[in-house]
Amino acid sequence: MFRIVENGIVYEINGYGEKREIGKIAKLKLSIEHPERMLGISRVKSVILYDEQGDELMNDQNIVDNQEYYSDNDLINEIAKHYNISKDLICLV
Repeated sequence: MFRIVENGIVYEINGYGEKREIGKIAKLKLSIEHPERMLGISRVKSVILYDEQGDELMNDQNIVDNQEYYSDNDLINEIAKHYNISKDLICLV
């Protein structure tokens, strides 16, 4: 089984391709990396999604890549757009 996110909701997909809702994203913890030799560049270090009870829905490693952003704000905007959530749900760690 694996998990996906669509429109701010986390789903679990079973071996038959059936989708079951796990929960709605109420909080997203974002860790940003600033490579030492690349001044002015921001990258996603980690993204963890939580529900309203504070339970972890998903540690999304699929979004952790070497995509470069020129500011933390650009990165936050892209994360909010990717998950279709408000920027207000994103907290930096």
